[in-house]
Amino acid sequence: FLIVDLCCWKGFEFVYNYLYLANLRENWEEV
Repeated sequence: FLIVDLCCWKGFEFVYNYLYLANLRENWEEV
């Protein structure tokens, strides 16, 4: 149970970081 919860958290953290970097990249292209 704990391992599954940890995997889900890591997956969420990865997606969050990916969207954050994608947003920064879009801002860079605008400039």
